[in-house]
Amino acid sequence: MPSLPPVNQSFPPYASMSSSVMGRESLASTDSVMSAQAPGHGHMPGTPGGQGQKRAYRQRRKDPSCDACRERKVKCDATETTSCSECSSRNVKCQFTKETNRRMSSIKQVQDLEKQIERVKRENMNLRRMLGERDGPMDIDAEPGDRPSHLPSIGSEPRQRRRHAPNPDLARARANVRSFCKGIWKPPAQHRHPPLLAVLDCPVPDLPPQPVVDRLLGSYCNSAHTMFPMVHMPSFQAAVDDLYRASPPRVSSAWMSLFFAVLATGSLFSPEPPTTATFYRPAELLESARKMMDPWSNQQTLDGARALTLVALCLGEMNLRSAAWSWLGNAVRASQELGLYAESGSWSVVDGEMRRRTWWAIYILDRTMATEMGRPYLIDDADCDVSLPAAVDDQYLREDGMRVPSGAEPLTHSLLAVIHVVRSYTSLVRSTEAAAPAALPAAQLSALDGHFKKCLSTFPPACDPASSVALASHFLAPLAYLFHARLLLHRHNLRRPTGRRRS
Repeated sequence: MPSLPPVNQSFPPYASMSSSVMGRESLASTDSVMSAQAPGHGHMPGTPGGQGQKRAYRQRRKDPSCDACRERKVKCDATETTSCSECSSRNVKCQFTKETNRRMSSIKQVQDLEKQIERVKRENMNLRRMLGERDGPMDIDAEPGDRPSHLPSIGSEPRQRRRHAPNPDLARARANVRSFCKGIWKPPAQHRHPPLLAVLDCPVPDLPPQPVVDRLLGSYCNSAHTMFPMVHMPSFQAAVDDLYRASPPRVSSAWMSLFFAVLATGSLFSPEPPTTATFYRPAELLESARKMMDPWSNQQTLDGARALTLVALCLGEMNLRSAAWSWLGNAVRASQELGLYAESGSWSVVDGEMRRRTWWAIYILDRTMATEMGRPYLIDDADCDVSLPAAVDDQYLREDGMRVPSGAEPLTHSLLAVIHVVRSYTSLVRSTEAAAPAALPAAQLSALDGHFKKCLSTFPPACDPASSVALASHFLAPLAYLFHARLLLHRHNLRRPTGRRRS
């Protein structure tokens, strides 16, 4: 085992930093290190070897002299900013040019280091650009003034993670685990058996008259469903019809909760004036939806996650922000429990599309509520390992695939357009927080504003400010998300005038 150096051994002086940061010249060679470790440095202090080492240490630590004082062998009192008294009295230039005195010029070393840092930054940016051209954009934090954080391209799918495919040879083992490990281990979402449709295991609530339900469903389809089409309306309408025909209703409590949440949303966004005969208060319908939920259930369902999302949406529209934030947290956890954030398992066309739409609706609400309330995001962008929703309406979604008749408009909802806007919130917030309290640089402001203009191009042509076509009312809410993002961007750069008195 080689001998350890004593604790009072000093490190060799730094070499000149004019070479590359990681070059061979900036590192001490093995021979120099071995020569510095003389046989005498193993002595303890107080011994002759230790005294010699202490003198050598003092000599190395002695301030070097300028060229003139070194030649005359006199003490030099020069500093980094002033000449020594000897050179001043002799009216000569006080300089340090000899090899042994370079370490005195610390200002030059700092300047060399700054130049090297700038060169490394340029090389790093070139490497990032090359990697971005080869593998796509990279989400790497940059300096606050260089560029905005990573902005997702319009229409780009989230980068999917590599996940191990299930081993078919373990099917028997999984079946045994489900049988003998109930309550101890829970299989992943893609390997769970779908829950059976059970009879309502709670008192049957009072159902509104079917004409009122049809009116509220129409209001829901013309308002919230145009932004968050996470309920397959043809299937849902068929289930509502069966609900009023069957006695007792053979539906689950989670579906009943979703039913009342949909009615509450339709009642909240209804354009018709309320009357005593047809009006149902949204709060009463929300309370019925809450009573249908089982807070102790250990098995989440897609209907339950959608009910939680609609309740959070209604509470936010009713300006009950703290309550909406709490319900949204439950919706996020339920969707993560169901594995909605990843493309996993084999689902039918309708179920797979509804799972994707539900996840992106929760993502939009999370980003908007957190930004408005100054809260941290509940969902990380890196966890969005799910494809974007399909650009088709509900009536073209069938169990055998997506079929759009020729000449028909496949998409009328604005979910995709809102997703493109909200996916930039993370970059927007990071850019403003990194620049605070200063204003955003012009390059960042232009890049973010240009991205929002591209987002506007994904909206229907009637949403273009230069369009003369009348704007439908259901497009106002999606445009509000875009205007809110631009408000956050430009509000950061607003500054009150200083040095002026208000009149």
